[in-house]
Amino acid sequence: MRTCTLILVLLATTTAWAGDADIDAAKAFVQTLQLAPTLQSGDVTVVPLTREGAPVAPKVVPLWKSKKTSFAEPEFPRRRYDVMVSNGGDTALYLSGGTVLVGGKIDRLVRHDHLIAPGASCEIRTLPAASSADTRKPPTPFEVSPVLAPLYLRAQAEFGGSNSLVPNFVAKWIEFRNEGDKRKSLDAIVASTTLREYVVAPEQKLETLPKALTTPNTVGGVSAIHGRIQSLAVYGTNELLAEGFPAAVKGATYAAAAIAIRSQIAKIPLPGRGEPDKRKELVRQDAQKLLDMLQKATYRKDKAEEGEVGASIQIRLMDGTRGRVTVLDGAVVHLILYPKDPFRQQLYGRAIDVPDEKADPEAEPVESGDGSTGGDYGSDLSDDERRFIGHGRRGGRGGRGGGGRRR
Repeated sequence: MRTCTLILVLLATTTAWAGDADIDAAKAFVQTLQLAPTLQSGDVTVVPLTREGAPVAPKVVPLWKSKKTSFAEPEFPRRRYDVMVSNGGDTALYLSGGTVLVGGKIDRLVRHDHLIAPGASCEIRTLPAASSADTRKPPTPFEVSPVLAPLYLRAQAEFGGSNSLVPNFVAKWIEFRNEGDKRKSLDAIVASTTLREYVVAPEQKLETLPKALTTPNTVGGVSAIHGRIQSLAVYGTNELLAEGFPAAVKGATYAAAAIAIRSQIAKIPLPGRGEPDKRKELVRQDAQKLLDMLQKATYRKDKAEEGEVGASIQIRLMDGTRGRVTVLDGAVVHLILYPKDPFRQQLYGRAIDVPDEKADPEAEPVESGDGSTGGDYGSDLSDDERRFIGHGRRGGRGGRGGGGRRR
């Protein structure tokens, strides 16, 4: 009896050790990360992250380079809005969270990263990226948007997110649609000429980041908008970073542009944390704190879906920040964290109802109440952020390229 018990204990211990190999690989990777000199372009601040030692290249092909990936709506999906992803290549497919699929019966948002096995198909859960009014009959072939979803949406979708998440977000920026575009979808916002013209200059500058930092050890960075950190994201190699960066930058800059344009219209100071030099220093301080906490994080594996390979591991920091890391055969593919942003939690997590007249920039800031996110972040908002939340609304813009109120 004792012999049998000992064998069972040894088997269980061995299984636990084997199962922790991917988590150990993620922890080892994190310990090599360090901050590089801070870069800033307009509303966006980036603190690049480099790693010590030679990166181990994961054997994956990212979606944006794959020519053998297809998407379809399952005939009998396990869950509503599920999408079947088929990898026709001979290398594991890396599908990034935040990918927007335009087509099918309705546009969709991929909730988090997936690694699809070579020659396999996998049914994954997505969220609708358009209003139910945009449902197509009949469905159309799927296309991949060149823009990843804004980081707020990615953060909310990562560990859940309701089916109303993206439509509610879109409703707050619907006036930026192009003239004649009746869609209530994230893709309609991305197609906005007004936003596109506003972001093109900083976007071009930021897209050169991976090329400007030619060292192969640059693998990602901490990104902030208006001084508020949106994510800490790193890839397994500089090559993966360079390939994925343009789509991520577009998503970040479109959201920043909408806020900046609306602040100009209402004549409210651009919400943020002080002047550019101050913001740059604050972001770096916060980035260092985030990296320090990451090195002491806890990890938990998710159960893989049929057709998936590697490991998808949830991360939690001591302050409640959550994220995910994907690992394949001991090599990190992607790691991302989403710190809480009190300004965007208030802005997107609650309705904004303010008079039409332009705001008085000298007025006392409006007190921020408890948003629908379940926490009171008002005490951590700057005066300009409070004014924007108290006075910003989606009206007041006329003419082509984003104007008028469209209900």
